[in-house]
Amino acid sequence: TTARAGWAVCYADPSIHNHRRAMAGYVQSSYRAELRAAIHVLQTALDPTLILSDCLAVVNAMATLFAARADPTYNKPSINMLDPKIVDYHLWCWAATFVDAAAPNLFLIQWVPSHRNDEGKEEERAEKLQKGITTEQRIHGNDRADELAKEGAMLHDDISQLIIEADARKEVTRLTQNMMVQIWQH
Repeated sequence: TTARAGWAVCYADPSIHNHRRAMAGYVQSSYRAELRAAIHVLQTALDPTLILSDCLAVVNAMATLFAARADPTYNKPSINMLDPKIVDYHLWCWAATFVDAAAPNLFLIQWVPSHRNDEGKEEERAEKLQKGITTEQRIHGNDRADELAKEGAMLHDDISQLIIEADARKEVTRLTQNMMVQIWQH
């Protein structure tokens, strides 16, 4: 099967600014979708904005870009703060262009725990709420962003016929190669 992902931004429920899309490209991952959603916020937010993400790797790398932008003694592009070997470096370069063009401290990013309303997560949810790690509003917002991302994934074109055709070509290739080996052996 072929994974198909979507990404989404949820400002409030409801809000005309909420956004969902199918993930572009061959690589479809939750990491990439979280990064793409954050880039959308960087592209479109005009007011100081707190970005919440349940992907800690995205939160940590984005926080590094924001810190570089906020530091008045750092006079290089913020992307220089990230290792060029970071996953999806090309997307991080894109994110950094928006960070560097924005006013310092326009954006903040924080991690939010995911799936706190899932069955079997009641104790963890209560603990995170009691310790102040998250709030009811953030849990709801993360759930809503996940729902929107699933809707975004559904926007992909149906590729089932392409998969059938690719499998047929693969079988013809296998048969042809086996025939060639038989011919060469005799």
